[in-house]
Amino acid sequence: IQNKDTDPIRKYDHFSHVSSAEYLLQLLQLQSIDWLRQPLFQGLATSAVAGSEGLIRSSRSALVQSIQEAEDPQTAVLAIIKDLAAILGEYLQDDRFAIPVLELLAFLLDSFVTSVPDDSAPRYISPICRLQCILTSNSLRKLFVLIQRAHFKSSNIARLEAAVRAYAPLSRIEQLHTEVIKKMTALLLHPFPRVSLTIPSAACTANQSRYATLWPSIYSWRRGLK
Repeated sequence: IQNKDTDPIRKYDHFSHVSSAEYLLQLLQLQSIDWLRQPLFQGLATSAVAGSEGLIRSSRSALVQSIQEAEDPQTAVLAIIKDLAAILGEYLQDDRFAIPVLELLAFLLDSFVTSVPDDSAPRYISPICRLQCILTSNSLRKLFVLIQRAHFKSSNIARLEAAVRAYAPLSRIEQLHTEVIKKMTALLLHPFPRVSLTIPSAACTANQSRYATLWPSIYSWRRGLK
């Protein structure tokens, strides 16, 4: 399938080429076809999370390049996040898809979403501000609720860890910060140690300064381990 606005289709003759960033970037041209978007990103999530190390790097690199080269990168990343959220909602109980989608959402949120201005805040024209304005607190709140549903009463450690990594960048959103921190603080008391240990590293990776309210809980938790 070739769109007249895209680059000419390049042929890949060897099976090893299908894990290259160039091949995946070409494959991502199919996102312009509405009915292919969700199957495309469903497969990409698996490659970008559960594939080999080389495939993971290639998939994420192609996805980021695709977003950056889009005519409107802000709209492009928002559309992908919406598609991934729809996939997560559809396959909420299926670990094969829910976990990779959670991980890819965490990656995109961490890479492209920093905050959402209040309605009263000035709306500037810069790309970052446009993205922040598009990703309203209401849409991110719906995603926050969906992530909670994804790990509710789950005993799957990989699913729980993926949810924590998705929570971390959401905590940077002022309108969600208190609720997300409350949820992550509760997860510090999770009976599975690996889940609890994911919280501090996720906190540091997302934004250490925004987690000032979480450090007392982490400190108390660590003292309880001694």
